[in-house]
Amino acid sequence: MQRLEEMLVHTSNPDSPLYGHHLKKESVIEMIKPTVHASSIVLSYLKNHGAQKVTLSAHGDFITVDTTVSVAENIFGAELKAYVHPSGVKAIRSINRYTIPDEISDYVACVAGLTGLPRIPKTLELKPSASTTITPQFLRDRYSVTVPAAPQSNLQAVVSFLEQYFNYEDLEMFFEKYEPTMQGIIPEQVVGFNNNSDPGVEATLDIQFLMGITENVRTWVYYTPGLISGGNEPWLDWFATLESEDEVPWVMSISYQDYEPTIDYDYAMRVNDELIKYSAMGHTFVTGSGDWGVGCGIGVCDHFTPDFPSSSPYIVSLGGTTFDAFGNEVGVFFSSGGFSDYFVQPDYQTEVVKAYLQDPSVPSQSLFNSSGRAFPDLSTFATDFALIYKGGDMTVGGTSASTPTFASMLSLLNSMRINAGLPTLGWVNPFLYKAYNYGAYTDITLCQPQESGCCPAAFKTTTGWDPMTGMGVPKFDVLARLAMDDKFVNLRAK
Repeated sequence: MQRLEEMLVHTSNPDSPLYGHHLKKESVIEMIKPTVHASSIVLSYLKNHGAQKVTLSAHGDFITVDTTVSVAENIFGAELKAYVHPSGVKAIRSINRYTIPDEISDYVACVAGLTGLPRIPKTLELKPSASTTITPQFLRDRYSVTVPAAPQSNLQAVVSFLEQYFNYEDLEMFFEKYEPTMQGIIPEQVVGFNNNSDPGVEATLDIQFLMGITENVRTWVYYTPGLISGGNEPWLDWFATLESEDEVPWVMSISYQDYEPTIDYDYAMRVNDELIKYSAMGHTFVTGSGDWGVGCGIGVCDHFTPDFPSSSPYIVSLGGTTFDAFGNEVGVFFSSGGFSDYFVQPDYQTEVVKAYLQDPSVPSQSLFNSSGRAFPDLSTFATDFALIYKGGDMTVGGTSASTPTFASMLSLLNSMRINAGLPTLGWVNPFLYKAYNYGAYTDITLCQPQESGCCPAAFKTTTGWDPMTGMGVPKFDVLARLAMDDKFVNLRAK
């Protein structure tokens, strides 16, 4: 993994002659797959101790076990109980930490699905704060987005968890009202399951805006179940699904977050390895920064609580903005941000973060880990998004709205690059931070008071990068020019 990560840094640095030289899937698999010896030891141990449904993933780096509580308890020294959320959601978890038997401990990074409770999603359904409701066309106009022809090889996806489904009729009505040229267009493929009769607001928002803004990019939907026996959001279950796909979307919009400390450290590192692996192949991951400000609401009031996967350096994290009473675009109160306690601060953002930490408005650094990965990276509007939900009009908000908004812009940049015979953006973070010095964002310097929960302080917007709105909101036309400028990036045709 260390060698793969080093190669990714070189191929994603716009100043490197290797920029855009994404690795082939076969090369990545060969680099990271366990040895036959390691795989056989773990598989044999599990089967010899009662696990009967044991599956090795396509890349050879996951083993999925479907077994009984008693077998899991015996193998991993766990004591499993059933927990029930007030909403009725059930999860089977260990009340103590698991152990990995000596015989296989040298070969296992982590065991998912035994600890950690899922964060039940709640999309913010806010009363409209302005006379403007946000539609795909509004966002294209606001951020100077143009829609190029979409090559057949471009592909984007919505990633859904936690019983969030979309409704085909709602999508058709949304296009009829807001994107007439899209009528009759549906997601090309659903990987997993979609309950058309039980749509969720989250999934509805994701699909209507990811498809609505891009207009013509092929779109898939991934649904990964996980409320009964998976991890938090079952990230590794989803990555195991990706391994079985011959084609993987280039941009993946993921509107789900967890509090970082509720994720086992080993599990977070293993998810991060997957982000590295697919980024090295030219894929891009986008998520929201969270909707709880500095995150002080889980019993810890003397330390800001970061979010995962925003805390990973290998994902683009989106904060949120709204209109104030004077028509200014300002940071919205719920927009989350901060600094990771798990991941160190990547080189691509140290300059802007260093400048922020010198601002006199910064809260006491005893409240956060100033040397950690900082997020969000940037923001877009996150309130008053117009949906069609269960046949009717609705407006919603959250950084879950920012996520498909910016993910769609990255898909359009990929269309431009593919049309020119260039590789996809892949791990785009170094590109985005270099673009900061070329006027690619509108700085957000005003904000509503950020949600502080039980903590004594919170962040606020400042000149430059800040942990509420990141580098600001995008100027798509500038990003598009830079993505195609050989003086900004080392362009390499396929």
